[in-house]
Amino acid sequence: YHSSKGDEVVALNHLSINIKSRGLTFICGKSGSGKTTFLNLIGGLDKCSSGDIEVFGHVITKFSEQEITNYRNFVVGIVFQEFHLLEDCTVEENIYHAIHILPEQHNHYSVDEVLELVGILDLKHRFINELSGGQKQRVAIARALVLNPEILLCDEATSALDPQITRDILNLLLKINKEMN
Repeated sequence: YHSSKGDEVVALNHLSINIKSRGLTFICGKSGSGKTTFLNLIGGLDKCSSGDIEVFGHVITKFSEQEITNYRNFVVGIVFQEFHLLEDCTVEENIYHAIHILPEQHNHYSVDEVLELVGILDLKHRFINELSGGQKQRVAIARALVLNPEILLCDEATSALDPQITRDILNLLLKINKEMN
């Protein structure tokens, strides 16, 4: 990609990776090593300048705009590093917005089901700006899960959390993985 100054930046170069279709995979590396770029490419948020990305037998780099939109809506759930929650909305409204973009017949979880799964059903009517970092992270995970994705991508899901909340979030992801497999 090109930086704001127009310089070409090589974020990933000659990368080839096979990831199992079940289980958890962790991508580790120092800051600036391309982890977020890698997740954005798999998630269909960024386009690669060369090469192909194959997910479940489909070459997503060859998808049309509509196909990549459908891929993002139906196949991939993304938990962003910065949460990207709507601060002026309640927990319930944040999750409902994710469901609202789908056709009515699409199979998804209810808001209450995902909030129960991530352990914050009691916070359903609270506003995002009233929540702790760990609670916001759980809302972000619930929002990604409500669409019943085949892949859940978490970009530094615990980077801004204290050690105990980090353990809680990792245990939650392990629980989700076990229940969804």
